[in-house]
Amino acid sequence: MLESAPSYLPMDRRHALLAGATLPAEVTGSALDADLSGFTALTEALAAQLGEQRGAEELARRLNVLYDALLTVVHDFHGTVLGFAGDAFSCWFDGDDGRRAVTCGLALQRCMDRTAPVVAGDLPPPRPKVAVAPGSTRRFLVGDPSVQLLEGLAGALVDELAAVAHDALPGEVVLAGSARTALPGARTGERGVLLGLDVPAPPDPWPALPDGAESLGAVRPWLLGQVFTRVAAGEGGFVADLRPATALFLRMSGIDYEHDPAAEERLDAFVRQVQAVLHEFGGTLVQLTIGDKGSYLYAAFGAPVAHEDEPVRALLAALDLRPLGGDGGIVEPVSIGATHARLRAGSYGGRQRRTYGVLGDAVNLAARLMQAAQPGEVLVTQEPRGRAGAGFSWQDHVHLQVKGKVAAVPVASLVGALAVVPRPRREQDDGEAPLIGRAVELQVLQPGLDRARHGADSVVSVVAEAGMGKTRLVAELVTQARLVGHRAVLAECPSYGATTGYQVWRPVWHALLGVPQGGPEGTYLADVAARLGPELAPRLPVLAPLLAEPVEDNELTRA
Repeated sequence: MLESAPSYLPMDRRHALLAGATLPAEVTGSALDADLSGFTALTEALAAQLGEQRGAEELARRLNVLYDALLTVVHDFHGTVLGFAGDAFSCWFDGDDGRRAVTCGLALQRCMDRTAPVVAGDLPPPRPKVAVAPGSTRRFLVGDPSVQLLEGLAGALVDELAAVAHDALPGEVVLAGSARTALPGARTGERGVLLGLDVPAPPDPWPALPDGAESLGAVRPWLLGQVFTRVAAGEGGFVADLRPATALFLRMSGIDYEHDPAAEERLDAFVRQVQAVLHEFGGTLVQLTIGDKGSYLYAAFGAPVAHEDEPVRALLAALDLRPLGGDGGIVEPVSIGATHARLRAGSYGGRQRRTYGVLGDAVNLAARLMQAAQPGEVLVTQEPRGRAGAGFSWQDHVHLQVKGKVAAVPVASLVGALAVVPRPRREQDDGEAPLIGRAVELQVLQPGLDRARHGADSVVSVVAEAGMGKTRLVAELVTQARLVGHRAVLAECPSYGATTGYQVWRPVWHALLGVPQGGPEGTYLADVAARLGPELAPRLPVLAPLLAEPVEDNELTRA
């Protein structure tokens, strides 16, 4: 499917940009949520038939066909798709009393009846759950434009919509209480399930937009940077694939979207803070949702850009996100859940409206952990905890019973990070396996060892593309150095933590001072003071930045 950068924007936003207009923050119309369900059997069948990777690609291809048909229906009734939340999407019908949105909901069900057999084959077809609520609400546009702008609705109308959507069943169109009383000719049953509509609304499609009408510069703030680069270059979006990734959900509350005139500014400030933290650790803010269970953010580590240490990055980010709520923060204390697994990542949607997403069962589980976490708590499953290594402290394991899981899920509460977070070790880090084919490179490195033996220093740069064996080559050099009696001290320059002073030197000084990197917080200072002795111990505050522990100045260092 050919992609264009403007297709990542809501349709009404595209028309507004083309006209040089702004969209109002106070809006009246109808909100519609459509939640697709029933893909589990199809996902498993395609994986069994084609393998995990090809199965994921085929699933994405079929879902794009389905989304294209469904989202076209929304646009045919002058609706705009504001955003996606996993397999669900949310829409807005401006100026509607409920009739257009309800008619669209019925049309979505009929469209599914026509399209589902093509998508599902012989398997039970997926069925959407559709909820509609008319009324007045607030529309927000938040986020750092240099990262990504996010759209959403907030207020009592959204809460009402979420409540009825929660009780909807596959194949149903459910009306909120406001629609049941305000929409003449709408016949409803229990739970507001729509039984019929006497006078459906006629189609009212959006005017066609000329190809290339919108400038790339105007639409850039709505796209993730990596997605924009690919689409703008004509390479298309990210093809769906399975990749290891860490999912992190954060629940927030404390903003009165209904009555606080500064609600948008507060939400915008908080989202920007979150984006800054995620950027620091290489994460991606995938989704912003505001609903009856509180507002939440979903971030992914490992997609669209992969690193070797996604769980470490996610846990460090969680620890930096946690203080954003509570005393002095914009929102109340936040609750966080995190998991790690092979997830389906890529662009999806229709020709006129698309998004980038990271989906999978582990994503749903991370959301469940977020809901179970207490304010200020970070709940983590065993997978990311094990992969993150020994650089974090935890509370005891508990087993959590969550929706969608037969067995209880073992989780732990993240307490903090050690002053120096050791990198998770790989099998060949210390050179145990023979190194083959690097004799020339080792000959280049050998003179540096010889100079070190005679007290002379030297600097050598080992440069290569990712995956070419730089770490393995350096590990072999370290092994040879130790064999001739040298002491090797290792440190890394991770891409995150660039704003933290002396970060790369901390493991060096820990090693030189004989301070273990894996001890509990608060033990470093006593160990270092003992090793310095009575003459140098008063100068300990000078070393505080290198040890990542606060030390108050004394008379000597204050002078």
